[in-house]
Amino acid sequence: MESKPFLLRFKFRDFVCLPSTPGKCVYSDRVYDRRNGNGWQLQLYPGGIGDDDDDDDDDDGGVGVFLHNVEGSDVYASTAFVLRDAKGEICHRSSSNDVDCYAMRGGCFGYRSFVSRSKILDDGVLLGGTLIIDVEVRCRRGAA
Repeated sequence: MESKPFLLRFKFRDFVCLPSTPGKCVYSDRVYDRRNGNGWQLQLYPGGIGDDDDDDDDDDGGVGVFLHNVEGSDVYASTAFVLRDAKGEICHRSSSNDVDCYAMRGGCFGYRSFVSRSKILDDGVLLGGTLIIDVEVRCRRGAA
């Protein structure tokens, strides 16, 4: 059984000042889901994941994002990660119909290369220097 989706909004201020070294990550502030009471954080790799065994040096620093359930109960859900431009229009979306388990303190899901760093910097995505990523969460009851 599927519930009505809810939106989590994560903000990363001064994106251009965040570490652009591959493999370095930062975490968003904790965002609470009022429906279930869970606390969520988004892990962001502003310069990409930086695999040692990845020989593709021209991947344009694909920015990695991972959603973490950091407080509350386990959640089974499908998610969509959404990036909007300064006008509020969707300019990038990655989603999956797969149901993932966001286990309390351990379960996460995301994308190793969500969007290119150049798209964020050059395509009018930053709002006053802030990167905003919305995550649409659709909980699935009875999933296991």
